[in-house]
Amino acid sequence: MKGLYFVLGYLCLIVNSYVSAINIEKCGSEKQILTIRKFSISPDPIRLSGKDITISVDAQLHEDIPEGARMKIKAWKVSSIFGWKIYLPAPCLVPMGCDVEHCKFFNSLDDDECPFAKNGTDCRCPIKAQTFRAENLVVSMPSIGGAAKWFASGSFWVELKFTTANSEQLACYSITGEAVKLFR
Repeated sequence: MKGLYFVLGYLCLIVNSYVSAINIEKCGSEKQILTIRKFSISPDPIRLSGKDITISVDAQLHEDIPEGARMKIKAWKVSSIFGWKIYLPAPCLVPMGCDVEHCKFFNSLDDDECPFAKNGTDCRCPIKAQTFRAENLVVSMPSIGGAAKWFASGSFWVELKFTTANSEQLACYSITGEAVKLFR
């Protein structure tokens, strides 16, 4: 599967093999048209290198997403040198980019790739105000190697933001956690 599964996988790829804690919170002081009530990943520990993970999501979109809105994903590895935190930008691994018009992204999903379709939720644009629920969504994680192994271990920070075409915030979530490298 691609599309939405790839984005979910991308968020998880940053954490490599074992996530000891994930924290999701709203970011920015601007508008928030999306409320994430539940987001869970299992098993714990997560073995991402070529293994399946299970994700459950319960979210409420309070307003329609306007035409031309953008979805932006940024990720960083957080390191500490002499007690100072350093944020190293992660490369974008999403095939269509990490700053994409939301309809281009959602319309690229096949019906069987929309994890919310089982509940009668439509993933096609325009995205209307609605509840998004997916329980026990299985995502296959790609194998990673080389520098990606190092980059994916340790602390991470991912920011997922939706903005209008004029860059006005519609929703922003910050996802932080700690990953422990389990393989050599």
